[in-house]
Amino acid sequence: MSKIYFGFLSVLLYVLSASVSMEPRNPETQVTGAPGETTCEKSGCHSGGKFIGTVTISGIPDTVVPNTKYTITLTHKSNAKVTGFELTCIDPLNKKCGTLTAGTGSNVATGATTGCQYVRQSNSKSLVDSTASWDFSWTSPATITGDTVSFYFTSLAGSGANGEKGDNALKNVRKVFFNKLTATREIELEGLELLSSLVTSELAFRSEQNMRVGVSVFNESGLLVAYEYLNTNQRMQIGQLPTGVYHVLIEKDNARVVRRLMKI
Repeated sequence: MSKIYFGFLSVLLYVLSASVSMEPRNPETQVTGAPGETTCEKSGCHSGGKFIGTVTISGIPDTVVPNTKYTITLTHKSNAKVTGFELTCIDPLNKKCGTLTAGTGSNVATGATTGCQYVRQSNSKSLVDSTASWDFSWTSPATITGDTVSFYFTSLAGSGANGEKGDNALKNVRKVFFNKLTATREIELEGLELLSSLVTSELAFRSEQNMRVGVSVFNESGLLVAYEYLNTNQRMQIGQLPTGVYHVLIEKDNARVVRRLMKI
């Protein structure tokens, strides 16, 4: 009888271990690709995959304001079979920023060494038409040090077979501006706009009145790549910058507006 019981227990343990490796649940924290972190594609975890795809988030505007709840959709698109995800949000000091709240099919945990929050899948999902997605929410803090909020996230592109072999990770980062100012101060600059969001060599402004402003240009990674203090009837030369997407921060006194542009 003891031999039969031992044999049954061995089979049960094998089945459980196989199912866990084929369908990742509650992945470890601190694998979002944020500064100081790896992804789940590493030694002793997922490896060997060559799937091609993207992971993106939507629902977060280019500028966020304090104490506001945003619903985020994380979308994985690839030629893989199954997928999972993990996301964290940090401030310029790489500390926890705001509060993440789980949605259907996800949960939130705290990193043992970072103290940051991580929202992640509760169970892996099979891709339908090459796509899978999760919805969850993020509430912005009352204030932060600096003015950049960074969302780091990864998604597994899995084969659905061979345990953790034949899988690879997709990763991305989304950086947005944190507006500490009140709505009243924001209104004061509403009459100021970029003349066009598609530019080649210079920024031009459309303004109800000529005013002196500070103009900062940030790349998609949040790095300041150009700055100039000028009048709004002047133009700012950015021909030296590579083609791509940029954020333009226009400031006057304590008021600001942020606009997104494409340099071609």
